[in-house]
Amino acid sequence: MSGPSSEDVFEDPLDEAPEDADGDTWYVGVSRPLDAGNEPVAADDARDLPHAMAARENGFEVAPDAPLWLFLPAVWPAAHRTWIRDNRVRSQRAAVDGDVVDLPWSTADYLDMEAHELSVLRALGLPPRPAGRVWLLRPPPGCRDLDDTLRRVTDAAHAAGVPTELTREFVDHVVVTLRTLFEPA
Repeated sequence: MSGPSSEDVFEDPLDEAPEDADGDTWYVGVSRPLDAGNEPVAADDARDLPHAMAARENGFEVAPDAPLWLFLPAVWPAAHRTWIRDNRVRSQRAAVDGDVVDLPWSTADYLDMEAHELSVLRALGLPPRPAGRVWLLRPPPGCRDLDDTLRRVTDAAHAAGVPTELTREFVDHVVVTLRTLFEPA
């Protein structure tokens, strides 16, 4: 069984932007002014980004950041995924002079995280994903939301005897299951 084709992996559905849209403020042909969305946001949760909140109005949800689902945007049908710029200022808890404080991530923290994620994708035989993006996924028809979709995917894997682990076997099974879920009824 082969994985997604190179044409499908991280294809950017925003290549054909409307003339009046800038790349950071539109998704899947819907243009709207979101000037506030271009400002940095002090948040660890991508769902707090203004563009992510606006995308929910059109059925998109932030892709899960759990390690098991790191590959999901690469195998999600291109017509049902998009991205927004990741303008989060993330933080970490640290002890400073005996007090626990929130400190912003350093550039090294962002680079370390990105390097780890790219090494996981490479180990799965997938190409590197573009940096600085938050991926948004639209659930397939008949699924209530992304959580429902992932439950169906993991249930199908369990039924087929495929371990839900970050392996090429699981990735291939997810590709097949997603094709089935997105097929017209």
